[in-house]
Amino acid sequence: MQDMSIKSLISLFMQRLAKRTLDDVRGGKVTVMGVLETRSVEFDAVIILDFDDKNVPKRSDKDMFLNTNIRENAKLPTMSDRENLQKHYYEMLINSSKEVALSFVNSNESSGSRFLKQLGIRDVSLHEELEYANILFKRETTVRDESQNISQEYSFKDVKLSATRLKTYLTCKRRYYHKYVQKLYGHEIPQDVPQEYEIGNVVHLALKELYTKKSSYDDARELQRDLEKELDSLCGKSELEKYLISLQKKRLQNFYALEVQRFKAGFEVYSCEESFTTQYAGMTLVGQIDRVDKRDNEIEVLDYKTGSYKLYNKNNFTEATDFQLEFYYLLTQGLGNVSSCAFYDLKEIAIVPEAFLDEKLEILQSHIKDLLSVEHIDFVLCEDKTQCTYCDYAVMCGRD
Repeated sequence: MQDMSIKSLISLFMQRLAKRTLDDVRGGKVTVMGVLETRSVEFDAVIILDFDDKNVPKRSDKDMFLNTNIRENAKLPTMSDRENLQKHYYEMLINSSKEVALSFVNSNESSGSRFLKQLGIRDVSLHEELEYANILFKRETTVRDESQNISQEYSFKDVKLSATRLKTYLTCKRRYYHKYVQKLYGHEIPQDVPQEYEIGNVVHLALKELYTKKSSYDDARELQRDLEKELDSLCGKSELEKYLISLQKKRLQNFYALEVQRFKAGFEVYSCEESFTTQYAGMTLVGQIDRVDKRDNEIEVLDYKTGSYKLYNKNNFTEATDFQLEFYYLLTQGLGNVSSCAFYDLKEIAIVPEAFLDEKLEILQSHIKDLLSVEHIDFVLCEDKTQCTYCDYAVMCGRD
């Protein structure tokens, strides 16, 4: 437990504490008793908990085995008889106590027991729920209203454009303003559970280390051994992270054969996680490419994906905002003849080429032309509010 966080330690402690029990028969000033134990006993004060309709009256599974008619004919107690008996016990308990309080949850999924009305007990809320909220969740900070217009002069002529930057601008100009003009960056809150992208980063780094040392393999077992060795060296100390890495190893079982097949076809890894810069249509493009494979003068560009990614089709590629593979295509023109740009799906173990490379290159060129003509921008909020779900600036924009 030395490397565990305080939150995890407290969680384990509470789990173990929940299993601890202490026998207490009439010990102390406050005694916990069942309803049947209270018969013919008078109390100074009684607190009845969980007086919800799902708990009171208590229903027995054996009541469902025989219907009411059969029970009446057999002179067995019916469900109604059992409920009346329970109501009688509660009535005796309440009437014989000097002070009584009942509690229950009143929500869309729960309500007070019907015995309340039958016993003539009225629901009285001494405090409004909002009063508790103000005590527990008092917010002293004020959030600025960002719904007003933000408009100013801006030029892309000296901007180094990346695929991520362009996607941000095309998706939401207000997000672009906060991130690239104001340079406000989200603060990542540490979490006990590793996120999917964190495991993806480990896989990316392991593949980089692997192919930096050796550019090709002709034996799938040797490739598997070396990659798993790199994964183990980058894996954290927590048992959960070790478990997630072991799951990733299972997903990669078909990866090794596919890689060896590519290498036998003449390809070898030319570079990994390398940054590139190029001039295109009057603008400087930049990007870091996961992997470039080379065979003689032929170039194939690969972008690893351990999570989900969007693929465009003939019906929506004209509305594309993601031009990552198009950027990679342009950035690697100086290396040779780029024959393919593709996503390397490490979940399904498949290489998925860009189906509309030429068409999207034309759209990209049009976007760059528009950017270079920009002199003034209205940084408006995006119309599609689904884009705000995981946005770092949703609170600032009033979209949380």
